[in-house]
Amino acid sequence: METAENISKKQSKQVTIEGPGLHTGSNGKVTFTRIEAEETCCTFNGSPFVFPVGSSSTFSFSAENGTIIHYPDSLSLYTPEHLLGTLCGFSRLGLMVQIEGREVPGMDGSGRNFLECIDRLISFGASKPIVTFKIYESSLQKEYFFSDGYLKTSPFQGFSVTYIHEQNGMNQHFVFDTDSNTSVEDYLEKIIPSKTFINYKSFEFCRKKGLLRGVTPQSGMLLFDHPDEFKDFCQKNPRKTGTLVPYQGRFLFQGQDSELCPSEYEFALHKILDLLGDLAINGLSLPSLKIVAKNSGHFHNHLLLKDIINERNNTSH
Repeated sequence: METAENISKKQSKQVTIEGPGLHTGSNGKVTFTRIEAEETCCTFNGSPFVFPVGSSSTFSFSAENGTIIHYPDSLSLYTPEHLLGTLCGFSRLGLMVQIEGREVPGMDGSGRNFLECIDRLISFGASKPIVTFKIYESSLQKEYFFSDGYLKTSPFQGFSVTYIHEQNGMNQHFVFDTDSNTSVEDYLEKIIPSKTFINYKSFEFCRKKGLLRGVTPQSGMLLFDHPDEFKDFCQKNPRKTGTLVPYQGRFLFQGQDSELCPSEYEFALHKILDLLGDLAINGLSLPSLKIVAKNSGHFHNHLLLKDIINERNNTSH
């Protein structure tokens, strides 16, 4: 059984990774198997997990500080977005991805460990792997506005997202275009390894709601506005030892056994990973859209995905 700590570079036909989910804290397991097939397929507790483009009758999805996929048999899968965001660039690789449990393992709050499992199967070595995105046609032109941001779409030849994170004095900006010369490097080295983040006030709110049960100091980035908040955190969590690391006018918690090296646009990168993962619920594929988003999250991603599904259903009739 593989964990984040002991995935080696030896090639294998099957790799399994497991660990607690970020929100439920329950153990989840993901098994990657190389198969003789033209496309990657996914199952959740034995049932199809990623649905054909345009499908709307077999599942629904919602957001509560993460994506939740709801199934007709009352089962729900929590936080698949980092896994899906990693898989959507390998949709034509020929993988069987089997998920067991209520929630995908949270690991370090990014897609890095899932990428390492794929690496184990196909041995990237010194060369970059072939990243292929499936793009389906969409002509959706839509604008979603909310209190501190927006999400806008327009038809495009490929897929492009510009994400702007502009909150609490931070101003991060990143553009990802599947047809750009740096798309593979951006995807593998910047987007997939980017870690999830949450500020301390939101962290406390989520804990009171019974979420974030599986969080460890290695699960992502906890952000403090002021050192006094950190003192409060230490009093409430005496077993979580660590220090504060300055980051763009604020502070990040660094656990005793972890080392944070966030990029200057880490938050924007992770929001792109979330967006890719939410859109990839639809066939491990992406719409032919140019997306410009500011401070958007899972809820807004789901509004977009529902409109895309409705567009395709109306087109097919």
